[in-house]
Amino acid sequence: MELETGEVDLVFIDGDHSYDGARSDFERFGRRVRVGGSVLFDDAFDDGLLETPHTAGVSRVVEEVEKAGRFRLVKRVQKLAHLERRS
Repeated sequence: MELETGEVDLVFIDGDHSYDGARSDFERFGRRVRVGGSVLFDDAFDDGLLETPHTAGVSRVVEEVEKAGRFRLVKRVQKLAHLERRS
C-alpha cells in the first residue's frame, strides 16, 4: 500500500543503491517534490578516498534526472547530491 502525501518539500533517497533501485525510489518519491523543493541522493559520488561499487547506479540516476530538466544539481557535498525541482 502506498501512502498519498501530496507535495513535499524534501525527499532523502538512501535505499537500494542499484540503478534500478535508485531509479524506482526517485520515480516513487521524487515526483512528489514541489517546485523549489529538494531531492537528496546519498552515495551519488565517490568520496575521493574509497571507490564504492554502489555509487555508479545512483550517480547514473542523478545524471538522468538532471538531464531531463525538471531538477538541477544545486550542490555536491561529499557523497551527497542535492537536486532542486525547477518545474
